[in-house]
Amino acid sequence: REVSGVENADPDLYAGKRVILTPTEQTLPDHVRRATELWQAIGGQVTHMTPDAHDAALAAVSHFPHLVAFAFMASLAGQEEREAFLSLAGTGFRDFTRIAAADPQMWRDVLIANQEQVRHQSRQFRRALVTLEHYMAQGRADELRSLLKRASAVRANWRPFWDTGKMVRSVSEAQSRELRELESESRSGPRSRFSLSTFFGTGQ
Repeated sequence: REVSGVENADPDLYAGKRVILTPTEQTLPDHVRRATELWQAIGGQVTHMTPDAHDAALAAVSHFPHLVAFAFMASLAGQEEREAFLSLAGTGFRDFTRIAAADPQMWRDVLIANQEQVRHQSRQFRRALVTLEHYMAQGRADELRSLLKRASAVRANWRPFWDTGKMVRSVSEAQSRELRELESESRSGPRSRFSLSTFFGTGQ
């Protein structure tokens, strides 16, 4: 949600939402059990992950997307024609930029805390963006369409856990290898200070 403060409290905020607990080797099993039961009592669907796996995954599907949304709005805000541009914005702009309205202070802390994994995702994103721009500049329509088609297919085949009860991936063997390589690289990176995160549906 792109609001904060007690006035925006919602008793059903966690109902049906994924909650990630990240116990370490030092965490007592009874503490994990009690924390799990607490979140389940208010409707959360609890998942257990290692801190490293959590940081890598949330950087990819939450933290970096927020950074992109903030960066895009900052770039638009710096243009003299922004008001004219914004007057023509429609639902695509609304959907893409929704998460840029999130609490800046909270996201400042998140991005700094998990910066290693967020910057890793940024490097992956830059490679893809540079490739797309290169295909555009060179007029390589077939290659451009192929990359867009691949991205579109992955997004179209994704199903959120609140729709299916589990995350569904539909990727090629080559993409699977890339994901395994990314996971291996992520595990070798530094561990952030995150110990708990909640996945608030889309965008959070």
